[in-house]
Amino acid sequence: MAFERQDTTEELGQVLTRIKDIIQAGKVMTEERQSAGWKYGGKELETELELLNEILRIKYKVLESNVFHFINGANIHNPTKCLLMIPITGTPRLKSGETLTPTNCYYTEEVQLLFGERWNIILVPLAEKDTP
Repeated sequence: MAFERQDTTEELGQVLTRIKDIIQAGKVMTEERQSAGWKYGGKELETELELLNEILRIKYKVLESNVFHFINGANIHNPTKCLLMIPITGTPRLKSGETLTPTNCYYTEEVQLLFGERWNIILVPLAEKDTP
């Protein structure tokens, strides 16, 4: 199972901080996703996600990026078998107990089951066979 923790660059960190600030300021729309959580949207957030994609495309073949809020645990689907997970707030944990920290991004080729309460995460599916 491929799973790798990577530090974020200063430029990426600045975009992530702005995304966090947009969410905390309530400048987002939400799309309900059953009782487990929701996907964030909104013009200001979309602008920052476009910048995020530009930065990530230097290294990866990014398909899209979305920000989600989960109330508790979540089964993170990975249809391309290449996914970046970038925590924004909260402390999501892997089944193994490892905490995902906001100063890192995580590359995985597997479906991940994450645990925690009230956390936000950016999920970035990559083109198949893309590697860090």
